[in-house]
Amino acid sequence: MTTLSAVPHLIRMLARSHAQAVADHPRTAIAAAVGTVGAVGVVLYLRLRKKISPEEQERLRRKYLCTAGRLTDGEIVDSAEEGIGVLNNGFVVYQYRIAGVEYECSQDLSALPQEMQDLRIDLPVQVRYDARNPGNSIVAAEGWSGLQHGRAIATGISSHREEAS
Repeated sequence: MTTLSAVPHLIRMLARSHAQAVADHPRTAIAAAVGTVGAVGVVLYLRLRKKISPEEQERLRRKYLCTAGRLTDGEIVDSAEEGIGVLNNGFVVYQYRIAGVEYECSQDLSALPQEMQDLRIDLPVQVRYDARNPGNSIVAAEGWSGLQHGRAIATGISSHREEAS
């Protein structure tokens, strides 16, 4: 027998031995079937699962930081302002210090319009941050606010409503 003529013979022999092995060991067939079903299930789950919108992801992040976040003091350094204390696009930039490291972050408050009313940018704020990732922080969320609100006492400092009037 030449080498090329032996190839079909080897393929038939391997196919018979594989079929015989599956028949002799039904656990192998069951394991293969379970593996196939599991792989198909994972693929279907990844394709059909509900996608979370960016707004929902941000809401869940704020909720997590409200329940598990640590508090520290910070200050507003910028508020994307038109005039003093008037938020133009809802962003507030703040900074805080954790273990000697200074962090500067921003938060979009457009989803929390009540937090933009009478915002005092001249007063300190409370910041909630993730202890495992201190750069992950917020100054306001649903049901919690570390921002200071109210009318300014000193002249020359105004709040959001004073500028609007």
